[in-house]
Amino acid sequence: MISSSSTIKELIEFQVTGLIVVLLTLSFLAICCSCVSYIFKFLDARKKKCNLSVENQNKLEEENTHIRAIIAAAVNETFKKPHKIVQVRSLTSENKGWSLDGRSRHHTSHKIR
Repeated sequence: MISSSSTIKELIEFQVTGLIVVLLTLSFLAICCSCVSYIFKFLDARKKKCNLSVENQNKLEEENTHIRAIIAAAVNETFKKPHKIVQVRSLTSENKGWSLDGRSRHHTSHKIR
C-alpha cells in the first residue's frame, strides 16, 4: 500500500506493477477473443460446406428433372412408345472416351488439303 511517506521508487514500482497486471489481463482477453473467433470461423466453414452440399444436391435434382423431361420428350418423339427413364448420370472422366472417339473419327473423316 502507498503511504504519505512513500518514496518515488515505491510509487514507480506500484505503477509499473499495475501496468503489468493491466497489460497481462488485456493480452489474456485478446488471446481468448482470437480463440473464440477461430472457433466461430471453423464452425461457420463447416456450416457453409454442409449448406453448399445441400444446395448442390438441390441444383442437381432440378437439373436432373429438366434433363429427364428433355430425354423423355426425345424418346417419345423418336420411338412413339411408352418408356421409363431408369437413371441419369453426369459425364465423368471415365465416360469421356466416347466423346473423344467421336471427335477423332470426325476429324479423320475429313481430307486435309
